Parts: sequence; C-alpha cells; structure tokens
Amino acid sequence: MSDPFSSPTAQPGSTFDPFGSPLTPLPPSLPDPSHGRSQQRLASTSPSTLDDAATDPPPSPPSPSETRRIKALSAKSRSTYTSSSLGDETEAFGVHTYTPPSDVEEEDKERIIFEDPTQPDSDELKAPDFTGQQQEPKTRKVLKVIKESPKTRVLITKSIKTQAKNLVRAIDPNSGYCILTGKLGPIVAIQFAHVTPRATKAGNLTVLEWKWGMNFFSLYIDTRFNLILLKSDWHIAMDSYQWALVPHYKIVRELHEWVLAQKVKGGRPRPISEFLKEANKQPSASQPQASTSSQASLSTYTYFMLPLTTALDSPLHRIVDNKKVECAPPYEDLGPLKSHVQPHFVVYALGAKLAAKREELKDGYSSWLEQLSKDASFGQSGRRAADQVKTTLNRVRDIYAEWGPDGEVPDEGDVWYKKIGGD
Repeated sequence: MSDPFSSPTAQPGSTFDPFGSPLTPLPPSLPDPSHGRSQQRLASTSPSTLDDAATDPPPSPPSPSETRRIKALSAKSRSTYTSSSLGDETEAFGVHTYTPPSDVEEEDKERIIFEDPTQPDSDELKAPDFTGQQQEPKTRKVLKVIKESPKTRVLITKSIKTQAKNLVRAIDPNSGYCILTGKLGPIVAIQFAHVTPRATKAGNLTVLEWKWGMNFFSLYIDTRFNLILLKSDWHIAMDSYQWALVPHYKIVRELHEWVLAQKVKGGRPRPISEFLKEANKQPSASQPQASTSSQASLSTYTYFMLPLTTALDSPLHRIVDNKKVECAPPYEDLGPLKSHVQPHFVVYALGAKLAAKREELKDGYSSWLEQLSKDASFGQSGRRAADQVKTTLNRVRDIYAEWGPDGEVPDEGDVWYKKIGGD
C-alpha cells in the first residue's frame, strides 16, 4: 500500500512542491540552488570512512559569472551594472582604484560600493581561520553603484539598511575596525553606531534641519556620515552618555564662529555643507584637504575620546601595528582618532551629553569641568591647554543652545514646511 504522504520524486534541475507536482524546471542558465546543499547534507549524514571522504570531491560552487547573475536577479532595490559598464579598475600597492563609467552621474562617483561578487551578501564579518588568526580580506571588485542617501527621515522601527552599512564600509578610514580598539569581528562584536542618536526626537530633528539649512523632513539620520563602527561594549557606553567624541579644537572654533554669524545674519541659515567645504580648506579641519565638493564629503576628520563618567574604570586595549596597547583611564594616551563622520553630528551629540551632565551635577558641573580639563586634550598643547579645553567645551555648549531642542524654528505655516524632503 502506498504511503498517502509520499510525494513523487522531483526531477533534477527542478524545484519540488510538497503539496503537488514538481514545479517548472529552472532555466538552464542558472544552477540548481538545492543541488549543492543536498549533496552536503547527504555527505554529512551518510556513513563513510575517512578514505571515502578524502576521495569524494566536494560539490563545485557556482562560477563567479553565475553567482553575479543570481545576485543580479535577486536584488530588487539595487542598481546593478553589466560587466560592460563597470568602468576601469587598476591596482597599485594592493589598493584598487576605480574609474566610474562615463554614463555615471558626477554626484554618484563617490558612492562606489566595493564587493566581492563571488561572496554572498552578508553583514557578518569574516571568521578566523583554523589558526585563530584574523583572515585577510579578499580582493574586492566593483559590482554596483548605489545612489546617495535618501533625503528624508528614517523609520526608527526598522534596522539600518545594508546599503547604509556598505556606504560606511566603503569610506571608513579604519577599514571596518572599531574606531577605539582597532579590533575587527567576529572575534569581537563590531556594531554600526549612530553618533547623533537614531532615536532623536522629531522636534529636535526639525530644529537641526532648519539650523543646518536643510529642507523640512529631509535629515536622513542613517547617513554614512553619522555612522561609526564600534565594539559592542563601547557602543553601549557611548549610547549611555559615558563617553563622547570631540572634534579638533580648531574645527570647533570655526563651527562656533559660523553658527554665531548665522544667528547675527538672521533669515534662513546657510547649508551646513557650505561650512564643511570652507573648513576642509584649512589644514586643521580634516586630512586630506579637499578642494572640490565631492572630495570634501569624503574627508577624514580628527577626533578625540572624552570620558564623561568615572564608571569607565577599565583599561582600553587597542591594537596598533598588530600590537596590543593598553590605555588606562582617562585614556589620554589614546591619542587622535580618524573618522569619516562629519563634525556637526559629533558636536550635536556632544552638546546633548554635556547638557545632561550639567543637569545631573548642577552646581558641581564647574568643578567637574575643571578636573576634566586637566586630563583631556583636543589637539591643544602648552601651558594654556587646560583653559583651551574648557573654552572648547563651552563653545560646544553655545552651539547646542542654537541646535538643541530649544533652538528657534519658523512659525507654523511658514513656507519652509511646505516642501517636504528632497533637495
């Protein structure tokens, strides 16, 4: 008697419907997606000797061209270019240089995503090899060009898009390593962290959009210029207001002057992008210097770590030149940090944390700031370094007074609110 639950055998090269007959065969140009996995399962469950295992060849993976085709068919929200439109790629000293094709818009040439087309799409970092050492990243090839960040706010109920993470990886000067510890996953958990919090209230975002010369409802908080890579425990500590990044004191001074000038001028503030272009012309603002708008948006800035609580009482172990270096609290030996994150996000986040510290300490804030200035340095040196530290943090306080939740915005009904998002 036949088993009522038995099903007809699916033919090779087709997928099987458990509630009916075999489905339509796969196109001959694509590999059977279940074939390799089925062979692996059979090999792992069927009894075999070591000799048999040594002689059985492993299932052959799809060729790179087949893999690219599969990925192109499955990608629904990405712009994929054919091999004839990828542009030119050269290699010098192990670094790939990519020249976009002529039909790519100028504003998109900086948004190249480097991806190994023979590897599956995944946000997971590479596992260590059998020796326990971190694997070297494989050579990556240009596969696609992804458009710029959306000019609209994000839904905080959704996770960061893979596209945003790829954009961070493409321009991160730390090559995906934790900005503080210099470590890379998966031996340690590395996470994408927002400098200006993703949970910033809508009213605060409205103030920032106005003060930064943007259109209403256009601040995309998941932009790569607001995301850094951090070891998970330091990510939690940053979100808990236990530490903050501080820009070089010269760029804080320049930003302070720019904000005050906007206040005196009145009217609609100038776009914050104009400040970045001006600041990037100065040697102190970023490295390397930038002379064009596309270069300015990819500048690397100098930052310093500022502990905000004595709860951070454990040494920070940082990997420098493949050697472990121990930095004891208050981490003044950590030195300058390099990041692609833009300074207006950093200053806003720092201002919010200093405001919370003033609310917590009240009358004790001045003495706390006095003690802090003896240990911290944001690029200052010499006998007046402590006074310069206090001046820098007071300038951040002034900027936050303009940008914070109490900052002025146009009255309801103003024409500024009528154009939502976009340029």
